[in-house]
Amino acid sequence: MRRLIGPPTVLGSLLLVLGCGGGLSGMGSAGECTVTDDTLNGTVWFEWELMADHTFRRNHMTRMKWFQEDGIQKIKYTAKSPIEVHTYACAKRDDKDGEFKEWACLGDANFEEWCLALESHELGSCTVAKLKEFGATGSDEDLKSAVKKATSEAKEMSGKDKDTRARWKASKNNRGNVLQMRLDAHMDTSKCQLIVTDKYMTIFGGKMQIKSNPVGTNPFVLPKEENLEWSWDRCEEGGNSYPDLTTAEVPLDNGKNPQIPAKEGRQYGQTVYYHYVGDHGKNAAKDCTYSMDVWRMWQPVEKNVPVQPLPDGTLRWTYSHAWKPEELGDPPFRKWNITSGASWVQVARYKQCGDEPKEKIKTTCGTSWMLPVATGEGQ
Repeated sequence: MRRLIGPPTVLGSLLLVLGCGGGLSGMGSAGECTVTDDTLNGTVWFEWELMADHTFRRNHMTRMKWFQEDGIQKIKYTAKSPIEVHTYACAKRDDKDGEFKEWACLGDANFEEWCLALESHELGSCTVAKLKEFGATGSDEDLKSAVKKATSEAKEMSGKDKDTRARWKASKNNRGNVLQMRLDAHMDTSKCQLIVTDKYMTIFGGKMQIKSNPVGTNPFVLPKEENLEWSWDRCEEGGNSYPDLTTAEVPLDNGKNPQIPAKEGRQYGQTVYYHYVGDHGKNAAKDCTYSMDVWRMWQPVEKNVPVQPLPDGTLRWTYSHAWKPEELGDPPFRKWNITSGASWVQVARYKQCGDEPKEKIKTTCGTSWMLPVATGEGQ
């Protein structure tokens, strides 16, 4: 379960495209769309976002990839988040006449949390039949296990004091709890657009509710350029563990512990150092080598970068970069006479010990808030 939090507004952080045409790909030489509902596998899509000035842009933060795994059609989808990537399993949904209507895609679900949402409203209301009514899949054994665990917790909480019970009920019986990500999609071949409805399921007051995610119902379009690589790896660490600093060395408190200053805006052209100060992969192990892959704005810039242990055996996972305004946005963004926004760095950190396969330690993300820079009218 996760609590729905709207994505940060990253003003001007992504590629803008003028007009409704905007260099759409997927069109054949005769002007027909070459992608259908049956040929989505292997394609990548971006939200075709309507801006305040009535232009459209490909929002690279909101991207989707269709792929197959074990014969099941799936998607990876960021849901307009700079750090999250969700995996959905998809199946065709027909209309009342038996004709294809859309792809119905479901994210992972924790059925114990579904049951807790029901039990927090009314003790004894969670059953296998009720879970199936709300769309639960899996074996009866798994669902019975979820019911057993949830009802046990609910009974235990019923014996707690009034305030404890109230807090527990408020946390479980909550409209903002995302109990399952859901998504519907179908092709509009007349425009070569994928029409996506982004939503989530929650349970409140004993009833299932379907709520809209930030993307809502919007068209998605294919990349403007073919064969570009994009990140489909979710950030596992970030924030205080990967701060953006202006110094090549990490400031230390009493020469030992990292002392991270309060976050401030960064200037374009200023070298920013992203230092890893977390605990995962902090010290080198014997007979192991280390490397990292670096992504900026969700596209690869460096891969297999060697990371050498320092004399004391610690590893320094530092990446530095001087951002340019064009990395965060292109005209017509500049007609607003300002270029600012959040820049994103993603570092996948790896180790390889002896003859063992290379394994990922963690994917860590850092961000910098770029200070506005005047660009002049018409630039």
